[in-house]
Amino acid sequence: LRTQAIARALPDYVTRHTAPGDTVLVWGYDPAVNLLSGRRSPSAYFYAHPLTLPGYSGPARIAAFVDDLRAAQPALIIDETLRDEIKVPPLDPARLELFYRNGGRRDLPDITPVRDFVAEHCTVERRILMWGGPVTVYRCVYE
Repeated sequence: LRTQAIARALPDYVTRHTAPGDTVLVWGYDPAVNLLSGRRSPSAYFYAHPLTLPGYSGPARIAAFVDDLRAAQPALIIDETLRDEIKVPPLDPARLELFYRNGGRRDLPDITPVRDFVAEHCTVERRILMWGGPVTVYRCVYE
């Protein structure tokens, strides 16, 4: 039961802090957050691995993803990357050193345009301690 409660923590948070029509980006790999909360992803990329896969992603794919974010305007962005080990870099540049110290890959595509979107529209709403590491929840606002 405790494992189920932990697994439901993020979807429950999303459900309580967003409206049914809102989109929510999960940066990392946990499509269950969108599924269990009933909130759509703002992009076809409902998990970040394809965007950070060397040799598959690149500037054009990253730019198209940011265009998706601009169009769908996610209410929340959930950065789970420190739970995701070494595959997806964090959105917060200040956490990059920890990502690299934990063995994060340095040959990943440049996600600066994604970080710029977050810096322009979002602020940290909460950090939630989960198994595997902390999760950062950003609240996004658009004019």
